[in-house]
Amino acid sequence: DDAIRFFRQLRRIHRDLMTELLELGLPIERAARQEDRPDACPLDVPRAVEAEEIILPDVMGDGPATVRASDDAAAELLRVSDEFRLCAVVHGADDNEWLRCYAHFVSSGYVSAVALPASRRKEPSGELSGNRVAATRHLRDHSLVDPKLTYRLLGLGRSGHLELPKQREHAWISSVDCAAPVILGAMGVRMNRNGPYEKVPTPRVETLGDIDPALFPLIRDNIATVRQAAGCRITIRAPR
Repeated sequence: DDAIRFFRQLRRIHRDLMTELLELGLPIERAARQEDRPDACPLDVPRAVEAEEIILPDVMGDGPATVRASDDAAAELLRVSDEFRLCAVVHGADDNEWLRCYAHFVSSGYVSAVALPASRRKEPSGELSGNRVAATRHLRDHSLVDPKLTYRLLGLGRSGHLELPKQREHAWISSVDCAAPVILGAMGVRMNRNGPYEKVPTPRVETLGDIDPALFPLIRDNIATVRQAAGCRITIRAPR
């Protein structure tokens, strides 16, 4: 109940609530099945928080496995309802595999949004799967952007927010989805506006626990840093 109230509060501020929704919701539903809710539905949590979009499962660096996982999940969800948009995440071990994965989702018929994840590689790469700037430029230069789809960037990679000014040239990218400003701020790490910041191992969002209110100004500064890098002009409403 506390988690659902939290997401509903976020929902009042952000029109699309998508980050980790199923990943956070499914453990709740598995527990319900094991206890007294054997009829729990995979859409219970998205409905409870009034979400509009669900990110499908993906397998880091593995295009075929990502396709299988997303196809299976989409089929299961669509058997129940088509009320939610579905977002697929593109992966690949090399350029050919990445492009096949992308082409599959674009032509699948069930995908409303495509997400390009940040690379977890420690060193720079010229491959599409390891260089998101190269990937977005490849899609643009080869006329592979589908105007019917929504495009999202997931996470911040090796260069953090410093990648985002390079992505501003692509008006077809709708959003940048990342928890780094909040998580790093909760750990006392500042994201420098004009340069790299300290890269430290970060916990998962659901393991953060209560955040010290004394760190709220730092978190707000980190959020402002990412918004500035992305050229975001959306006004965030002040909490009541």
